[in-house]
Amino acid sequence: MTNPKMLMKQLVRPLFAFILLVASSLFSTSLFALSTADEDYYRVLMLSGADIQPIVGKKINDISLFAVFEGELEPIPYQIDEYNQSGAVYFDHWDEPLEGVRGVMDASDQLLFLFGDSGQRKTESMFLDGNILAEVELTTTKGQHRYVYVVEGSRLRSDAQHVRYSVAESRVETDFFTMLFDKENQLIWRDFKYADYEGESPIDGLKINFTAGVLAEAMEMSFNNEHFIAKTVGENVGSIRTTTQLHFTFKYWGIEIVDASIQVHFYPNAMIYDVRLIIPETRRSLLKRPSMSLSVDFNGLQGAQMNADFLPAPLVVDGVLSDAELNAQNMPITKDKNGLLLNSRKGFDVLTFLDWTGAAELPTTFYYQEHSEYKGELDRFKGQYPDAGYKVIEFPDKGLFAFVASVYFSDSFEGSPRELSNYVRTSPSVKVNY
Repeated sequence: MTNPKMLMKQLVRPLFAFILLVASSLFSTSLFALSTADEDYYRVLMLSGADIQPIVGKKINDISLFAVFEGELEPIPYQIDEYNQSGAVYFDHWDEPLEGVRGVMDASDQLLFLFGDSGQRKTESMFLDGNILAEVELTTTKGQHRYVYVVEGSRLRSDAQHVRYSVAESRVETDFFTMLFDKENQLIWRDFKYADYEGESPIDGLKINFTAGVLAEAMEMSFNNEHFIAKTVGENVGSIRTTTQLHFTFKYWGIEIVDASIQVHFYPNAMIYDVRLIIPETRRSLLKRPSMSLSVDFNGLQGAQMNADFLPAPLVVDGVLSDAELNAQNMPITKDKNGLLLNSRKGFDVLTFLDWTGAAELPTTFYYQEHSEYKGELDRFKGQYPDAGYKVIEFPDKGLFAFVASVYFSDSFEGSPRELSNYVRTSPSVKVNY
């Protein structure tokens, strides 16, 4: 059990680090600026068992993570996720079998922690309850070295959580944002709050619109979030990342057209949708010229700028579609240039981008709407300020349709969408010492 002195240090450490990092951010010229941290603080490190050979074969419950704080080794927040044979987070009672042995660190399992929880290098005189298996050396974007220590057999654990999740309430709360979902369909967002943002929620919700001719092109029909049901069938709750496993279905006339697996990852400053969808060839033949848009409907962000690497100039949000915005609608985008960056100028910025993980990149265009008076059935607020995202205009006749949609939040992003998306995709320099 943690003694009072240790508990006090665990409470003081995040506050102390927060004050130092806020101060350092005032002088930062980082590409990835955060008013609550320096450029590296909220980068999540993911190291596999293969990256840290001494932990392979160890019991997961015996492994923990430490860093130096105020001259002593202290436990820091971390988690270990086991993976399935398809390369996704493993869930009991799901149809993807475990890779390796349950409860044992395998080569494919992942150790997660925050860059900002690392510390200075330990000295020989520092006492530790447990056996150090490896020293992980990190290099910041400014060339400084930071360290964490992988430990076996310690009784101490950090109580800090950068991500907090309530299964009963379908609610996720992180150091940056809070989201509330419909308990029967996680694709319907009931509420969103961001840090110290003042005013109404800056996000109305996630929007999915699917259009297709059913049996014939003349019988075109449209469907939205209410028709696509994503039920939570499992939660992997962690202090660095919480992953929910969703079973995604779409039925028409009692026929299940789409059966998909979605894993949603919630990080302190991001959420990532990993979608793997298969439409059987016989059912795909029922759909004529299908298309689907996936977008975020923002609220009350008048004066914001929408930037994209494929746009000649930023789009200014005012609730009315300008000629430039009309021309931008349906503009083709590619896997190399699909980042979108919304600068609200109100202390709330959003970066989104896609990664295709299926057999081929699907034809996709820019989806963009602005309307000051529009309010759909699922909307909480009137107006689209703006509603922006992606539209897949052609589906394969058969096979796997898979992509990863990433959404990152910040008080203030600096840089182009492509620069920023490349930055968050790239892992910091890591060296493991034994």
